[in-house]
Amino acid sequence: IYSTFIDSFNDNKYFNFISSLVKNGITSSTYSKRTEVIMNFLKPEIQQLQYNITLAKCDATMGHVIKTLLKDYPTIEEFSKCSSNLCIKTLKCQVMFLTYQTEHNENLSGLQNFIKERTSVQYLQCSENCDGIKTVHSKISIHHLFIDVLQWDGNDPTLSMCSTEAASMVQVKLNDIPQILVYENTTYELRGAINFYKGKSGLRNSVGHYTAYAKRGTHNWELYDNLKKRPIPVKENSTILCEFLIYTI
Repeated sequence: IYSTFIDSFNDNKYFNFISSLVKNGITSSTYSKRTEVIMNFLKPEIQQLQYNITLAKCDATMGHVIKTLLKDYPTIEEFSKCSSNLCIKTLKCQVMFLTYQTEHNENLSGLQNFIKERTSVQYLQCSENCDGIKTVHSKISIHHLFIDVLQWDGNDPTLSMCSTEAASMVQVKLNDIPQILVYENTTYELRGAINFYKGKSGLRNSVGHYTAYAKRGTHNWELYDNLKKRPIPVKENSTILCEFLIYTI
């Protein structure tokens, strides 16, 4: 199970922090340990302000956090090889999270088919300087899936000039999110969803606010919000602004 995977890393401060938080809950040392994780992994820019105030400037978008904290544990690995004997391009590429793009008013029912298509063998032109055919094989993590969910209209000239993290959030009910995804012989269960409230400008560097919805059983969900004193039970038919989905074994 996934908890065994997390507990197996004794020398990883991030995984140790997660393990301690799950087993012991929030303690007096939780916030200092979280600060250590942020400082060691996200490496914020530190500025000293007046009145002994320290400002930490940090890229804390969900995508960047996953890429930084889980850089050795990608969602998918891609292996490519060219058919030409004159080409020596054999590449391995790590993809930290999958990106699932929806159209306007589309739900997430196509996720399973997306996984199937995303992991199918691809045959592509190698490059402009090579006539060979590049074969790309994909291998999904046996532990977890992180999926970035976008509602993206490529025909919108305004959005086309922005980062994908400025795309509209997908509004979806928790019980409409696929509960199970399957890849080969591995079954992944939905564990949580990340909700994001954008800043007023909608730009990538605007100040927004993340909340997390954790699944606690077949029909039970909890909302985790730093602006709240404790987790809040929520109904499974609650609508969220979904940015990321987390599935684990």
